[in-house]
Amino acid sequence: MTFIVADVIGHCPSLQQFVYSLQNSNIGFNVVDITKSTLDDVAQALKKSDGVLVEAAVIGARKRPELFPHYLQFKRPVSQKRLDSVVSAVFSIEVPLILVATDFDLHGPLAGGLSPEELNRFDSLAWNYVELPPGAASLRSENDFESWMSEGLNPKSNWESIGTKIPSQIEFPHAVLLSDLGNSVSHAYWDACVPGAQYSTRKQAAESVKSSSLKLAPYQLANQIALKSTAPFRHFGNLGDQLRFKAQAANQRTLVRNSKSCWVDGSGYDYFVRKFIEVPALCTPMVTPPMPMLTRMGFEPNETRLETSPEQFGTMVSEVLKQAPNTAKAMARRAQEVVRQHHLWSHRLMSLQRVASEIVEGSRSTWMYQHGALVDIQSSRRSS
Repeated sequence: MTFIVADVIGHCPSLQQFVYSLQNSNIGFNVVDITKSTLDDVAQALKKSDGVLVEAAVIGARKRPELFPHYLQFKRPVSQKRLDSVVSAVFSIEVPLILVATDFDLHGPLAGGLSPEELNRFDSLAWNYVELPPGAASLRSENDFESWMSEGLNPKSNWESIGTKIPSQIEFPHAVLLSDLGNSVSHAYWDACVPGAQYSTRKQAAESVKSSSLKLAPYQLANQIALKSTAPFRHFGNLGDQLRFKAQAANQRTLVRNSKSCWVDGSGYDYFVRKFIEVPALCTPMVTPPMPMLTRMGFEPNETRLETSPEQFGTMVSEVLKQAPNTAKAMARRAQEVVRQHHLWSHRLMSLQRVASEIVEGSRSTWMYQHGALVDIQSSRRSS
């Protein structure tokens, strides 16, 4: 099987880490990086394939070759003509075709926007949203959503439209590298941390910490300082952006590791964000809203994490985590072990290769996580 990808630099490291892991594995894919390979290399690889996987950024870039400057861009420039030729070649093949959306927001267009005919051409889709996130399904108060989260698409309608066109799907959540795992800090300074963009839900969690007279890690202030101090690096191209992203990641890592607890959510939409893996990887006790997908992935409530609303986060830290610090640390260690055993990029690659092989052989099932493992849910239902 051939896997068409593009090496990138990104604020969110998921796609960059995935491509790196793919290029440095012996899983069995013939990896073709369009930022390095010639058009002839691409054509020859497709010609020899019994199945093809293509990362969504490759197709999305045909409409926006620069992607998102200073946020996500190709490591090496790719011309519009080259992108058009690659995408045209991919859609012209007559073998099973799988779209892999490594980092995608449901309120945006999949792969930059696909026509109904192009969506129908894919035999399967690997992405985060085999199951519609609870918040996106219910669309709670408008106060839970920020204006930048809307690209003119309703998440629920977008999910339904995509699912109708590509019914065979593979759950493909964020993951981390083994090097992202960290040891717990014996004497954490802050009582709580609320990392990430200032979604209204995260603001509510931060306010609940302050109202409980707890020490809140200064994530937003530290992040603003990191952004301002590294702003001049933008003038140094990709190298400068890499340094900026590393500085921001180091800021988050330091604050999370030195906090006794961490609130993690995926906004009012309840998206599955990378922090659901990053925080337990650092062995910091994690508190989340109710997340069925997290439970299916092996993060059992009260065993590896606690659940509450953002408004009650401070109360939970005061009444539960601070009162039983050893219990909280044991919970964090169990959560980190779930990451170590199930949620590294090496695990994602092995699962994807196994499922892609089944698709090449004719399966058009749906695969989701159950008890930490990716399983064919249709076969599971038949056997039960």
